[in-house]
Amino acid sequence: MASKPGVLTDWPWTPLGSFKYVVLAPWVVHSVYSFATKNESERDNVPILVLPFLLWRMIHNQIWISISRHRTAKGSNRIIDKSIDFEQVDRESNWDDQILLNGLLFYIGNIIVPGASHLPIWRTDGVVLTALIHAGPVEFLYYWLHRALHHHYLYSRYHSHHHSSIVTEPITSVIHPFAEHISYFLLFAIPMVTTVLTGTSSLAALFGYITYIDLMNNMGHCNFELIPKWLFSIFPPLKYMMYTPSYHSLHHTQFRTNYSLFMPFYDYVYGTMDKSTDSLYETTLEREEESPNVVHLTHLTTPESIYHLPIGFASFASKPQKSKWYLWLMWPVTFWSMFMTCLHGRTFVVERNAFGKLKLQSWAIPRYTIQFLFQWQREAISGLVEQAIIEAEARGTKGEEINRNGEVYIQRYPQLKVKVVDGSSLVVAVVLNSIPKGTIQVLLRGSLSKVAYSIASALCQRGIQVSTFYKIEYERLKLSTGYGSDLVLSRSYSEKVWLVGDGLSEQEQQKAPKGTLFIPYSQFPPKRTRNDCLYHHTPAMVAPSSLENLNSCEASKNQKFSTELVGESKSEKFQTKRKAMASKPGVLTNWPWTPLGSFKYVVLAPWVVHSMYSFATKNESKRDNVPILILPFLLWRAIHNQIWISISRHRTAKGNNRIVDKSIDFEQVDRESNWDDQILLNGLLFYIGNIIVPGASHLPIWRTDGVVLTALIHAGPVEFFYYWLHRALHHHYFYSRYHSHHHSSIVTEPITSVIHPFAEHMSYFLLFAIPIVTTVLTGTTSLAALFGYISYIDLMNNMGHCNFELIPKWLFSIFPPLKYMMYTPSYHSLHHTQFRTNYSLFMPFYDYVYGTMDKSTDSLYEKTLEREEEFPSVVHLTHLTTPESIYHLPIGFASFASKPQKSKWYLLLMWPVTFWSMFMTCLHGRTFIAERNAFGKLKLQSWAIPRYTIQFLFQWQREAISGLIEQAIIEAEARGTKGKEINRNGEVYIQRYPQLKVKVVDGSSLVVAVVLNSIPKGTTQVLLKGSLSKVAYSIASALCRRGIQPDCLGSTCWDGFENVRPPIAGFRPSGPMVFIQLVSTFYKIEYERLKLSTGYGSDLVLLRSYSDKVWLVGDGLSEEEQQKAPKGTLFIPYSQFPPKKVRNDCLYHHTPAMVAPSSLENLNSCENWLPRKAMSASRVAGIVHALEGWNVNECGQKMFDVEQVWEACLKHGFRPLLTPN
Repeated sequence: MASKPGVLTDWPWTPLGSFKYVVLAPWVVHSVYSFATKNESERDNVPILVLPFLLWRMIHNQIWISISRHRTAKGSNRIIDKSIDFEQVDRESNWDDQILLNGLLFYIGNIIVPGASHLPIWRTDGVVLTALIHAGPVEFLYYWLHRALHHHYLYSRYHSHHHSSIVTEPITSVIHPFAEHISYFLLFAIPMVTTVLTGTSSLAALFGYITYIDLMNNMGHCNFELIPKWLFSIFPPLKYMMYTPSYHSLHHTQFRTNYSLFMPFYDYVYGTMDKSTDSLYETTLEREEESPNVVHLTHLTTPESIYHLPIGFASFASKPQKSKWYLWLMWPVTFWSMFMTCLHGRTFVVERNAFGKLKLQSWAIPRYTIQFLFQWQREAISGLVEQAIIEAEARGTKGEEINRNGEVYIQRYPQLKVKVVDGSSLVVAVVLNSIPKGTIQVLLRGSLSKVAYSIASALCQRGIQVSTFYKIEYERLKLSTGYGSDLVLSRSYSEKVWLVGDGLSEQEQQKAPKGTLFIPYSQFPPKRTRNDCLYHHTPAMVAPSSLENLNSCEASKNQKFSTELVGESKSEKFQTKRKAMASKPGVLTNWPWTPLGSFKYVVLAPWVVHSMYSFATKNESKRDNVPILILPFLLWRAIHNQIWISISRHRTAKGNNRIVDKSIDFEQVDRESNWDDQILLNGLLFYIGNIIVPGASHLPIWRTDGVVLTALIHAGPVEFFYYWLHRALHHHYFYSRYHSHHHSSIVTEPITSVIHPFAEHMSYFLLFAIPIVTTVLTGTTSLAALFGYISYIDLMNNMGHCNFELIPKWLFSIFPPLKYMMYTPSYHSLHHTQFRTNYSLFMPFYDYVYGTMDKSTDSLYEKTLEREEEFPSVVHLTHLTTPESIYHLPIGFASFASKPQKSKWYLLLMWPVTFWSMFMTCLHGRTFIAERNAFGKLKLQSWAIPRYTIQFLFQWQREAISGLIEQAIIEAEARGTKGKEINRNGEVYIQRYPQLKVKVVDGSSLVVAVVLNSIPKGTTQVLLKGSLSKVAYSIASALCRRGIQPDCLGSTCWDGFENVRPPIAGFRPSGPMVFIQLVSTFYKIEYERLKLSTGYGSDLVLLRSYSDKVWLVGDGLSEEEQQKAPKGTLFIPYSQFPPKKVRNDCLYHHTPAMVAPSSLENLNSCENWLPRKAMSASRVAGIVHALEGWNVNECGQKMFDVEQVWEACLKHGFRPLLTPN
């Protein structure tokens, strides 16, 4: 919040939490009821359209958020390089409060304002009048209001909340305290009320005006310049009529310039135009797409995971991915997104980070996990991955990380400079270090991979008994590790530590003894089905504090352990809980429905029911269409905002046109996770206004006069009042109490625009209600004017708070006065970074007039537009897992992505959207950037393959998936990427391209190291269970060898399990530990393979019982097998997928992962099921390879030195995840 929160800072429904939307329920119900019961002649269309309009505004804002994040991630035309943190995301998560407020005021105005009901669809005179009033009084009043809000009294109590976001996102534009929002609403209501009172209002004028405000707000708060130069060249006066993102960005960075709303005219007039406005604009436009040093290639998991992408829902992406029941309501969007991912033919940037001098990006492959199971999808997915590598190479990326062993790409492109790193070695290291000290036996369960083999080998080397259930797994592990004596073919489920990979069933989990620890060694955690067991994270490490722009969770983990395992302090937890309010929260800071949490939407229920009942029971002549349309409009607004969030995160991750390079952290994502509060408020006010405002019902679809009047009032009084309201909010009294909450987000996202205290949102609603009420009272309002105006506000808010510049320069060249009429993301970004400049709403005019235009507005705009796409040093190539995983991508739902991925029942309601997104991923033919990070000098990116895990299982999909991977490697090579990480043995790519400079790293050695270090000290026997892989063989070998020096000591890699023992045999964990004696497995074939592989048959045991308390599990661990494990068994997964948690009396370790150091930037999304700040071992391996300059591939059957990669990780600040208690 603001530094000294003033009166009416909190929104009235803040106590309702997620249930804040229930405030709209009575109005929605009333509008539906009125529409249904009245005959056609008596029906008022306005109330029934309010809810759809609110939905439209949400969708509009979300579109801007997504565009802004995507563009900012890409880096081209980026205005500010400063990153967005979780604090800003959390602060701006309630951007929907202003939409909710607008909705309530719309409903109320429809009832009480004469002429606000029965509006025509269009009235030219009303539209013209709205435009004139906005360009005149609104812009003028906003300018002075904004300057007043920058007075220390109002700023500290209100407006500082908004300016907390130096790097703006589209949604930053509406992040204000409630009182400030009320003032804005009153300002923006001038054109609406005028057209209503003059009888010229229409739906087009009303909704169009709000949509225009949203549009300009979003556009102006984008952190990339999107207004082309030629626009001002063609029409030079446009420079004074429309601001740009770089223009408003200077207001956030310089603070005392560029106060204008959307029209910079008044900044020119009053000398507050920042001197660097033109130069910033020029430099931003010239800024090329960023070339990352590291690209993290990821993919969608579940259908809902798209919402969890950094370019998705920011509040979702800022939390670990977890299934939410209300996402099921979004099933049309989910299915649509699935359909689009199927059509999308390349990876896309979803996130950017910075770690020291490293530029990191996350590229998302538009494919879901399930698609990886289908053979017919694999070729396409492989093509996407390959395309991503090639693209990374073209960008000069230093390192690229891919989630499949992509040696095929190295073979296919031997000339690649990109180094492909799948991180298997670090995965192994993480899993090994997750096994509790004292563990003498583990159960290895799940699909065997190279990670599983390596873990088994390492455990055998240590003397830990590795048990497995199936003979074929036992034989494979024995063959791989060469430690047959420590491999046991188990006949019971007595082990307390399970290392689990993909394929662990619920039945197997139920067989595990109580207290079993499940430690996954794959990227996918097991389904948690046991409350008496512990589930470890998938292999990951906590990033160092120097890793920038870390504001999304990479995946999911159990929420119970999320904070404890990443080492959050109590104060951090408290701050997260407080959503990073203003420094001195004022009155009405919290929203009324904050206590309701996720159930805040019930406040809308009575209104929705009433509107539906009224619509159904009334005859056609009496029906009012407005109330029945409010709910769809609210949904539209949410979708609109989410689109902006996804685009913004993707663009920001790519780096082209990125405005601020500062990263977004989890605190910002949490703070901005309630951005839908303003949509809920608007919905309630729409319903109320529809009932109590005369003329607010039975609105026509369009009235030109009303639309024009709305535009005029907004351009005049609204923009003017907003300007001075904004300046008043920057007075220390209001800033500290309200507006500082908004300004907590230095790097803005589209949704940052609506992250304000409740009181500030109310002031904005009152301001924006001016055009609406005016058109209602003048009888000129219409559905188009009403919903269009709100959608415009959402659009402008989202656009203006994007962290990439998207307003092309030619736009101002064609019409130069547009510079004073429409801001740009870089323009508003300066307001968040400079603080005392660029106060204007959407039209920078008043900043020009009153001299608050930031001097660097133009230069920042220019630089941002010129900024090219970032070239990563390391690319992490990932893919979608479950259908819902698309929501958990950093470019999906920010709040989902910021939490470990977990299935949420309400996501089932979104099954149409989920399936649509799955369909789209099937059509999409290339990887995409999902995230960016920075670690020191390394630039990291995550690229997502648009294929699901299940698609990898189908033979007919493999060729396509392989093509995607190959395409990603080639792209990484083209970008100059140093390393690329792949989680499958991708040696074929190395063979296919022997000239590749890209190095493919699957991270198997780190996976082995993690697993080995996860086994408890004192453990003498472990059970190895699951599909055997090179990781499993390596783990078994290491456990059996018990510290014996390897045959190839000093060498970097080893080739093949058959002839050479891996250097992991020489793994020596840091600190004292009791060497383990036996590695157990259940199945003879596994036993024989492990024995043959490790060469330590004496330490391999073919079990006949399930007595081991430590299970090392890979893919394929069933629920039945888990049920056989003794109580207190520790399951340690060595695959990327955690076992399904079916035992509450056992412990489940995370999949191989490490906690990122604090220096890793822009980490604001959770990686699948991992906790915040945790990164999968395969991903960490790619970064470490780039940091250390290891110019080698780790893919196929090659395994890097486990001890060397583990020590390197610790040296760079990565920490192992703690074992759950």
